[in-house]
Amino acid sequence: MKEILLDKKWVGAIALVVYSLIIAILFTGMGVKLVENGAPVVEKEINEFLPITIADGAIVAPQDALISKVYGDSRVVLDTRADEFETSALKDKGLYISRKYIYAVSKDKTEIRGIDNFPNMTIDEEVMSGVFKIIRERAGVYIFFTLFISFIIFFACAIGLYTLVMYWPLKALYHNEFGQVLRINTFAYIVISALTLLLSFNLSIIITFVLLFGANCGVNEGLKKIAAK
Repeated sequence: MKEILLDKKWVGAIALVVYSLIIAILFTGMGVKLVENGAPVVEKEINEFLPITIADGAIVAPQDALISKVYGDSRVVLDTRADEFETSALKDKGLYISRKYIYAVSKDKTEIRGIDNFPNMTIDEEVMSGVFKIIRERAGVYIFFTLFISFIIFFACAIGLYTLVMYWPLKALYHNEFGQVLRINTFAYIVISALTLLLSFNLSIIITFVLLFGANCGVNEGLKKIAAK
């Protein structure tokens, strides 16, 4: 343990990558199940707006149609009776589609995209079935890499922040090098976060800081005893 903490460079980074890899694999399985269970429901809801035909920068079918659906606190509206909408009239969050424009309304802003950005095409149930087939086939890969990168960034930022805060008191107590503190924090944070995931503890930032500081002190006391022998 002493050699790992004092001599092995990049061991903390390797441990972080391996841990993020394991967690990403575990969560990928859950994500794939969610996609498999949710995709048919989403596909069914989308199919209620289909078929849609786009030609020359406008929706030409269905004509003079109004379809409106509410999902939670958001709304999806297809209204081909008008070429465009008055943005001030779009009160609810959601997606609004006119003959020539798509309006994405959020709490803070409204984004507008022209239908003329789309090629001439017909979107029907057969097309959507093919799209969702590809999503289901590739969901595992997309979810894994997204989670893997996200976990690495999150843990690296958290460990770096805790290390910066704890460096000065640990240096005063044990005269530690920064690299050693970072390695100890990496291993301790991995253990704490693993226990959090396994035991469903809701650890706050302060509790995590206290546990990390205790882990650092414990390891340093051990290293002092080893060095004294």
